[in-house]
Amino acid sequence: LNEITPIFEKTMIDSALKHSAGGKREAAILLGWGRNTLTENSNNLAIDANQVLIQSLVWLQDIERSHE
Repeated sequence: LNEITPIFEKTMIDSALKHSAGGKREAAILLGWGRNTLTENSNNLAIDANQVLIQSLVWLQDIERSHE
């Protein structure tokens, strides 16, 4: 369980950041956390919000291209 928890938290944070287009405040609200808690957990898990946003934009572009 101790090995899976960080993976689960990282997945949830990544998901919330993607949904909020990288906005930490909105992502924290989605997770039911404060912004500082999100930032602390992101730092502990080495999550880069800007990188998550870039990945989300690339993913959206791929979806748009597939519907052309």
